[in-house]
Amino acid sequence: VTYFGIDAARPTDYVSSTVCDVVYCPECGEKLEVEYLRYNHIGRMHCPKCGGGSPAPDFLVTDINPTENSFTVLHDGIRENYRLINDNLVNVYNFVGVIALLSRMGLSFEQIAKGFAKTEIVSSRYNVLQLPDRKIVMQMAKGQNAMACGRSYDYVSHLPGKRKGLILLVDDKFDNVKDTESTCWLYDCDFSYLADDSISSKQGKEVLAAVLEDGADPDEYVASHNMRQVTDTAAIEAAMDELMAQNMDKVEAYRAGKKGLQGFFMGQMMKAAAGGNPKVISQIVTSKLEG
Repeated sequence: VTYFGIDAARPTDYVSSTVCDVVYCPECGEKLEVEYLRYNHIGRMHCPKCGGGSPAPDFLVTDINPTENSFTVLHDGIRENYRLINDNLVNVYNFVGVIALLSRMGLSFEQIAKGFAKTEIVSSRYNVLQLPDRKIVMQMAKGQNAMACGRSYDYVSHLPGKRKGLILLVDDKFDNVKDTESTCWLYDCDFSYLADDSISSKQGKEVLAAVLEDGADPDEYVASHNMRQVTDTAAIEAAMDELMAQNMDKVEAYRAGKKGLQGFFMGQMMKAAAGGNPKVISQIVTSKLEG
């Protein structure tokens, strides 16, 4: 048996709304301790009871360099550099898996590296269109595969850019003819990667409708309809300070136990900080009132 893995860019934390497939030791049933996770159960874990755990990789990616389009694989005491065809972590796992297979089949580094040098991901799966004022990235995932979709969402969320518009197309017309009509797999998708505090979900639907029906530019539509939410905490804190100074009697009553007055301050702040993010405002109101 040959194992492969990635040691480069180990994550320091992992946040996901999806369920991890591997939680308990398959040998003794003890809950596994996690060293780190990249997504789902992909990472390194060990059992504190029987000592079992993730096997040591025979082929290990020790470095990923998107700037130079290269990655390094360590195996049998040898480090080899290959061309990075795509920096999506799922693809890097695929790359090292292919390298492990071809190496065990007897191909040389030169032969494998030559293949990587001339190989591209098919445009139907991943494509980039560079326009004068923006870049369009098309990322495909397998339909009815919640994990694959989650990986695409995560990849999109880490693409550079402060304002990213998203058009999400789920499945295709052939599914209704040759496949199932069940959509229950969508509930397993981790859409949390697409969360964006700068625009609300309700407004997002309105923006998408304007784009699809009228061909509107999403950035211009958001700006012209004053939809961009304020996340400048300094400005919101200043407004809260002013509101408290004008209503010190209510502040003292709140701190004396009348917690219902928080609603008053929230209502006033939503007016004062028009366009403010409700979640941010709520956090600041609570923090200020608690003193």
